[in-house]
Amino acid sequence: MFKFTRFRFGLLVGLAALLVFPLANSLASSPTGFEVDPEFQSYYAQSGGLPVFGYAVSDPGTENDRLVQYFERQRLELHPELAGTPYEVLLGHLGLEEAERRGLLGSDAFQPQASGNGNGVFFPETGHNVSGLFKDYWETHGLNFGDSGVSFRESLALFGYPISEEFTDPDTGLTTQYFERARFEHHPEHDGTEYAVLLGHLGISEIDFLRANGRGPDGNGPPGQRGNNTDTTTEPEPTATPQPAPDPTATPQPAPDPTATPQPEPTATPQPEPTATPAPDPAPQPTSSIQQMVDNAASGATVRVPAGIYRETVTINKPITLIGEPGAEIRGDDANGNVVREYWIVGRSSNVTIEGFTMRYASNRVQTGAINNGGHDNWTIRNNTLSHAAGANVSISQASNLKLLNNEISYAG
Repeated sequence: MFKFTRFRFGLLVGLAALLVFPLANSLASSPTGFEVDPEFQSYYAQSGGLPVFGYAVSDPGTENDRLVQYFERQRLELHPELAGTPYEVLLGHLGLEEAERRGLLGSDAFQPQASGNGNGVFFPETGHNVSGLFKDYWETHGLNFGDSGVSFRESLALFGYPISEEFTDPDTGLTTQYFERARFEHHPEHDGTEYAVLLGHLGISEIDFLRANGRGPDGNGPPGQRGNNTDTTTEPEPTATPQPAPDPTATPQPAPDPTATPQPEPTATPQPEPTATPAPDPAPQPTSSIQQMVDNAASGATVRVPAGIYRETVTINKPITLIGEPGAEIRGDDANGNVVREYWIVGRSSNVTIEGFTMRYASNRVQTGAINNGGHDNWTIRNNTLSHAAGANVSISQASNLKLLNNEISYAG
């Protein structure tokens, strides 16, 4: 038996299923009549395939001078300027776009909250909570950046931040929550299975809207072949093609029936410009220091550090989980490139997790380490990129239950 971690579903499947699933669900002939464009095939297969994106519902085309293709649940966008990074292919903000098109952004569920409700995880970036089944789903699914398990940045890249609380969708009657790139739906008929939470068909909703308004990826016609704005074929209606019923033994997750979730009537509401797509450097300048975030957090809290370059030494004086979002970097140099700090992280407490950061440049000694637990127990350092410490990048010792997991460490000494 093999653990099926490539698509982050945490299922155990037989070798035959492991070998067959990517082709059967990613690149085989589609009942919609559209195929995954070669530019997107690798990303599609490695990032979840059919259960995450659904079938293609358009040919590739261009939007804003970028190659794009629509799928039942998403829009894939090619960004050649980011070649060689995890962000060469990005996902559209279809959750935000559909919520605006449906006129939902002014409703109560979409209003930011001042604090968490105590029942799940609170995201201060957007002021919304994720709880229960939706929290479990968010935390156990993500794009594959090679991190251990499913990291925060992998989940964030797939779904984005929550932009609403849970609410009962007036069109479907389902408990629903919107994220920047997804719509989560609770299907109680599947409670007790991995299909209790399914992703809404945002791609179908978006492409139906574009077609109804005579717009395609080029803005002046329905989606057609690349470089051709005229669609000379009769496109099948994706909502008319029944999808196979969920079969837990055959695939990690079913492809939900496109007809099961009614879509709103298209309107002519202009679409918002995507605003929160993750990107590599240059990172934005942070508005507060990591130390301030740590000092203001409660004991045992999870603190998510936004993208930015933080030139500071952070002292951890309480149990805490410190997670760096994509682009969060701690550096030991000054603005002129002079290395002036000995440490990145200094421990003054037990029960600490440091995850997802890039840390560079420190003038430390081998005996100390630029990350130092100070002899405290229960420290976990995982999924970080650490480099250019004069002595040692990490020194966690003289304590129990110390874990150094899946970090990229280079240029020490």
